[in-house]
Amino acid sequence: MRQNTGGWSDLLKPEWIPPLAVLLCGVLLHSMNVLIVATVLPSLVEEVGGATMMSWPTTAFLASSILAAACTGLLTEAIGPRTAYCGGALIFGVGAVLCAHAGSMGQFIAGRFAQGFGGGLLAAVAYILVRSMFPQPIWPRVLALISGAWSVSILLGPLAGGVFARHGDWRSVFVGVTALALLLAAAALRVLPRGKRDRAAALPRVPGARVALICVAIIALSSAAVIDAPLGKAGAIALTLAACCA
Repeated sequence: MRQNTGGWSDLLKPEWIPPLAVLLCGVLLHSMNVLIVATVLPSLVEEVGGATMMSWPTTAFLASSILAAACTGLLTEAIGPRTAYCGGALIFGVGAVLCAHAGSMGQFIAGRFAQGFGGGLLAAVAYILVRSMFPQPIWPRVLALISGAWSVSILLGPLAGGVFARHGDWRSVFVGVTALALLLAAAALRVLPRGKRDRAAALPRVPGARVALICVAIIALSSAAVIDAPLGKAGAIALTLAACCA
């Protein structure tokens, strides 16, 4: 019997392709949506207003993603990685529904916050599942593909958003994202292993203070972009630096 040498031929076996596809699709769904909003924002603002808050959808998405990534260890220990992954896909879909039906910029930002949390779970749990689903020799190949998905999203994210923005139908982007999130949750439930956890093991601690400081820095920097007063802008930038250096 030929040993697993860790080459691409070992990774692309029939038994590894379904779970690998699920993990890659989750990372792509999250990473594409980091950039997809940039192309639909002009159409969004034209319809619902909120031009002064154009930086906040991205701010909410990124801050929530960081929060989710920090909580991933706790969630996977508490409910298992498969459940956490499926939950991330469903939360992402709920956020997309909120975005698709947003009647104001505030509602759209709330949807992006939910999307960010769900997407953060998808991306973080994907890295955790690599060690439990694949043999050790092919870990570098799997991680390389997952990291490469972020590069692919740089092209696909704006392209997908631009197709719909060109026709002024920005809501359809999020309708499509909702459908993809539901399909991903169903596929993950079927393909990913249930996983077991040691109930006697202590749950990992969430670095709440550090996460809070990072979120403060992101929010302060976004606020600086919409504050007109020079002193207020300088104060927001100073708060950003202080939070990053704390």
